Amino acid sequence: VKKAEKKLRKTGKWRKEIDMATLSKETF
Repeated sequence: VKKAEKKLRKTGKWRKEIDMATLSKETF
């Protein structure tokens, strides 16, 4: 999952969704 996240973050296309998911995980 981390590798996929890194790839998606590099593209920046899904960065918003990933960041939102990360924030939700960290918040809850």
